[in-house]
Amino acid sequence: MKPNKFVFLLLISSVLCRKNNLARVAKNIWITFWVYCSIMGIIGYFLMVSNLVSPTIIVGEEEMWGHYYNYPLIGNFFIKTTDLFSIPRYTGLLSEPVMLGLFFGFNMVVAKQLVADTKKCRHFLRLNMVAGLLTISYAFIIFLAFFLCSRSRIVTRLVFNKPIVLGFIVFICLIIIITASTTSIYGNIDELDELLPYSSLGVRVQQYVSSIEVINEQSLIALVFGLGIIPFHEAIGG
Repeated sequence: MKPNKFVFLLLISSVLCRKNNLARVAKNIWITFWVYCSIMGIIGYFLMVSNLVSPTIIVGEEEMWGHYYNYPLIGNFFIKTTDLFSIPRYTGLLSEPVMLGLFFGFNMVVAKQLVADTKKCRHFLRLNMVAGLLTISYAFIIFLAFFLCSRSRIVTRLVFNKPIVLGFIVFICLIIIITASTTSIYGNIDELDELLPYSSLGVRVQQYVSSIEVINEQSLIALVFGLGIIPFHEAIGG
């Protein structure tokens, strides 16, 4: 199905480029949908925190992942219980907060291309930013930091317009990431969850390590022709 979806995306993009009226309708539908999701997310988050209206629990395993809670016409909220705190994370009509945060971040980047009116564009951008923060996603927070820095004239003048300074910052970030990954792989991976208590980074790194171990233990035939996705998932436990 994924190749078909990719081909459909290419074809529909070509159609929208040639048909201005159809492109305008699609743009308005997109804007309306994400404005709705943003407003409903804010309302739903207020209901979750204040406990004015009890949501319906729909999916989840308390010991491993947590629970999904649903409000009609609003969508889902995910709560993962940790030793430190439990915070609702807005997932809307999607299954993971980071997926929803991706769309909110995309809308912030292309807000000027989507909304011509300056005032409405500003409102659209802010709505998506607030809704993105309600996902409590580390990825969205990192994106937001870079986004705000790119909008700052001072940061742009001091960093982005100077390749040497930008390269140095990227180099330092890579060193930090490599050091943290190496420490977690050869040390205690559970420490990652303690460092980022509301993240699944520890699980991701553990699956990465398990994947390397499974690949190293494969026969030559399995390496050439593959193991199969289901046996591989069972081997890495994820």
